[in-house]
Amino acid sequence: MIKILKTSSLLVLLQIIILNNIFSQSISINEITYTVEQLITEVLITGSVAITDVKYTGSEKAIGYFSNGDPDILFESGIILSTGDIEKAKGPNKTGSARTSFNTPGDSDLQNLISGYITADAAVLEFNFVPYADSIKFEYIFASEEYPEFVNKQFNDIFAFFLTGKNPEGGEYNNLNIAVLPNTNVTVSIHNVNESENSSYYKDNKGGKNIQYDGLTTKLTAKAKVVSGETYHIKIAISDVADTKYDSGVFLKATSFYGGTSLDYDGNCLFNDIKFNITNTIGLESILWDFGDPNSGASNTSTDISPTHKFSESGNFTITLITEYPNRIDTIIETIKIVGQEIDLGKDFTIKENKNFTLDAGVVAKSYLWNTKETTQTITASEPGKYSVTVTFDDGCSASDTITITLDDEKCPCCLLALIFGTLMAITSLILFFICRRNNDTE
Repeated sequence: MIKILKTSSLLVLLQIIILNNIFSQSISINEITYTVEQLITEVLITGSVAITDVKYTGSEKAIGYFSNGDPDILFESGIILSTGDIEKAKGPNKTGSARTSFNTPGDSDLQNLISGYITADAAVLEFNFVPYADSIKFEYIFASEEYPEFVNKQFNDIFAFFLTGKNPEGGEYNNLNIAVLPNTNVTVSIHNVNESENSSYYKDNKGGKNIQYDGLTTKLTAKAKVVSGETYHIKIAISDVADTKYDSGVFLKATSFYGGTSLDYDGNCLFNDIKFNITNTIGLESILWDFGDPNSGASNTSTDISPTHKFSESGNFTITLITEYPNRIDTIIETIKIVGQEIDLGKDFTIKENKNFTLDAGVVAKSYLWNTKETTQTITASEPGKYSVTVTFDDGCSASDTITITLDDEKCPCCLLALIFGTLMAITSLILFFICRRNNDTE
């Protein structure tokens, strides 16, 4: 017998298929859309950072652009460097030994970080830059097929971010590795970040859908203090160690390399005032913010250094920041996602005495708080007055609404009729009085 699905069942099935595809898809890898220089200037860098002398050493198959990253474990997009073919970084995680042997050289600076073993199949991306701020930073994730079976063994792929240039605290940075754990000097490696060592920075990817690697770090930030206007050199390098088998990779988040004027903001809730800031005010002569929210009227732009803005609706908004410094003007464009829902308790209404009415916040949320101290989605109202609810959602945003209930006094119409009738009777009596008195005077 043929089974016929109702429309509602079809919609549910379609939603399940769509959601399954969204959360089970692999990252996308592209080796040809961007040149090596474009990967730096158009993908990685944001803000006013002058870039020169971009150089890449390694297999052409070991560097590229990635997108469609699962936000739970990866960045949405950015640059990938690998000891193997980056195509093999695609999920799902269906093997514990994805490997590529390019048989290309290692790297001498990485070699200096280890002893007794040889590096090979190195992928090295480097460039000079001039920052216009007092610090630089960028976000990254390290992942490897050598997790977990080769933790603390000789086969231990290595990577580093070497910084060279003037140290604002004195002296020079000379190949300083800034790939370290937060607030420490502990280098990020398979030995130092795994299930038993610094485990809060480690994620097991067994059965993962988005990428192939068996394990990876959490999202980390490389950062260093610099001197504005000075020239620095950075070298991003990764290589195999002791053999050229199991692959490792490092993911650099798109637009995360901040080394000049950049914008920052606190919060993304629809009903809140969101505060914006810039990271570099050294020599700032003028500033103009455009929040990409024309429905907010005159408040859509600001010339304040740290303005606040309340967005008119939820959705994606393109923020444009134009700053002017001596001899240069910087334009920074960044997208912000505003989230939040409105709460509508309905229009004010009246109730009759001894009658109840249900008030409904109208949405499924994390929590509810009424001014009656009740914490459910619906409450029963039987008394006139103002009722308000604050609803908090899973994303941390909240919304509120208020409704006024008045009492329908059924005696009022009767009172009005009595007043009208009484007034008419009084007027009539008064008229008759004067008529009678006049007649009496005439007689």
